[in-house]
Amino acid sequence: MAIKDTSKDIHKRLIEPVTTTEDSGEESLRPKKLGEYIGQTMIKKHLQVALDSAKVRNTNVEHILFYGPP
Repeated sequence: MAIKDTSKDIHKRLIEPVTTTEDSGEESLRPKKLGEYIGQTMIKKHLQVALDSAKVRNTNVEHILFYGPP
């Protein structure tokens, strides 16, 4: 079985972003900068280190999984 060559479709989006009526107004509630987040000081410090190091290396930040206590 041959693997389909999808290299020409690499930049094609599978789903286009669509704003629903439920989403309206939420943009103003979400923080736009790390400094706007409230609490969780240690997590913010670790995240800032990851963001700064990615910026220095001129790469993307690795995947980050956020979880809370059980």
